[in-house]
Amino acid sequence: MKNLFLVIALFLLTSIGFGQTILYKGDYEYDSEIIYVITSDKVYKGRNQMSGDIQYTIKDNKVYRGNSTFFSDCLYTIKGDKIYMGDGTFTSDILYTVGEEKIYAGDSSFSQDALFTIKDGKIYMGDSTFSNDVIFTIRIGSYTNLAVIACVIGPY
Repeated sequence: MKNLFLVIALFLLTSIGFGQTILYKGDYEYDSEIIYVITSDKVYKGRNQMSGDIQYTIKDNKVYRGNSTFFSDCLYTIKGDKIYMGDGTFTSDILYTVGEEKIYAGDSSFSQDALFTIKDGKIYMGDSTFSNDVIFTIRIGSYTNLAVIACVIGPY
């Protein structure tokens, strides 16, 4: 019985770990450098996953402040490759455009408007892949898309 419990606990821990996206500060994957842990519907600050550590809630392509899903707490709306401010859907409300490996400012996909470049588990500042421009290291889990990552790191 004790061995069965250990096997089940190990299975749960590994399945939870693979589903998460973890964002580290800088160029290393140290536990002490964890900034955010992103699950299917929550973004936690730091490595703790307690309700008090919830920074954002993701529901129906919207990102809300904290553990809320109220209209007034909507920070971002994700539609296709565009991220809108609040609950807006007008062109003037576009904060970010997400490309294949890039996050752009506003409604743009020009290289000079690239805020971040994501390549090989690293997030670089601007349109660069130079090692000195690494600002985050990311371990992508099974639930997170680039638009959610843009919402989390955009205001960082």
